[in-house]
Amino acid sequence: MFSGYNWEEKLSPALRRATATSNERCRIIVEIADHNPNMVAAIVAQHHGRVVREIGLLSSWVVEVPRSALPQLAQLKQVKKIWDDPEVKTKSLGMSPPVREIPSLGFGLTGKGVTVAILDTGIAAHPDLSGPENPIVGWVDLVQQRPAPYDDHGHGTHMAGIIAGNGRSSRGKWTGLAPNAKLVGVKVLNRRGIGSMATLVAGVEWCIRNQALYQIRLINLSCGATPAADADWGPLRQALNWAWRKGIIVCCAWNDNPGWNGSIKGIRVGTNPLIQSDLILPEMAVTSLRPLQGYRTFSGASVATALATGMAAQILEQWPYLGPGQVKLLLSKHIGKIDWTAGPTERLDRQFRTPAIPNWMSTTIGGAGESLARMASQIVAAGTAAGEGYLWINPFSLFLILILLIFSFTSPDPKTNPFVYFLILILLIFSFEPRLALIES
Repeated sequence: MFSGYNWEEKLSPALRRATATSNERCRIIVEIADHNPNMVAAIVAQHHGRVVREIGLLSSWVVEVPRSALPQLAQLKQVKKIWDDPEVKTKSLGMSPPVREIPSLGFGLTGKGVTVAILDTGIAAHPDLSGPENPIVGWVDLVQQRPAPYDDHGHGTHMAGIIAGNGRSSRGKWTGLAPNAKLVGVKVLNRRGIGSMATLVAGVEWCIRNQALYQIRLINLSCGATPAADADWGPLRQALNWAWRKGIIVCCAWNDNPGWNGSIKGIRVGTNPLIQSDLILPEMAVTSLRPLQGYRTFSGASVATALATGMAAQILEQWPYLGPGQVKLLLSKHIGKIDWTAGPTERLDRQFRTPAIPNWMSTTIGGAGESLARMASQIVAAGTAAGEGYLWINPFSLFLILILLIFSFTSPDPKTNPFVYFLILILLIFSFEPRLALIES
């Protein structure tokens, strides 16, 4: 029943510092070995505690018990680790940025075919999020369990507008980076913009479990831990790393986030060059959505994270086969080359957008030539953005081409050869695909 080694080693540093004899109730995350929670449930009931939720992906329970129950729980063989549940909150939104406000965020690509999950205070109804191009396709409320999307704070709606607002209310003036992206709202913060790390982990788990249903490619986390959080917060690290392995790209606000250390696989976004991050964006004011209707302007690490998520959505629209590590490498290598003071349609176009098709190609050799020109221009874009692009051919198409060539050489009727060569040309046009030679990290 009880483990033989020092049970205090199972407690997170914050819990070891706390008084274990107090009857003060605390919320903790208990990581259970061998999926055997019976003894844990018995001790929780013995101390008149309660199970708040189960995080099945991590074999963990979130429970509320008196601190005096911690030694008894930690001595169970079924318990691997006990973590505290620190507070998380929205990253502060400033109003006085050092650079000018961006009047538009349209960079050419629209995020079509990409679904973004926003873990925040929710997403409110707004005309700029109600079109058929960028609907809210999924929703879960882990705070009050309401069935329909809402936002009783406003932070999440602001992030949603930066990422995928269609600019309808402003006639295109205030448009998000990926206005054709689909959104999934995951409410993990309350009306004051505050939540718990366990709820945040549960939100990440929900995204992983519903990844296939909604085709989730990106998670936006514009929130962070309080300074009292441990520097190595296990359940969050495990959840984010699991999402990364499943192919979900996580963009998280990084300024003064002690709970999110370097071992987390994600795109860490910051505005403070003194703090090591994967992306450093200038702190700029961005006008985005106010819940229900209208707009307002904010700046800060939250805004920078949403900008990074929108840029990642554009990249995934252009190259949907890229993995999380490849998108991270592409962004981190080239974010510094973006001229943020240039016109809104010039910034990312110069870095990521497919170059225009040369007129002489499309007019000289028609539709087939246009396809080849578009393919060639994508290779140029891939090589420009990542330093190395290559042409990939579908192996099955290559097999069919070989069969057709053998047939043309062995056919007794030479009149069939033009038709065979035409089929080979069609296969060549539609079988090649430009790819980036990047290493998954």
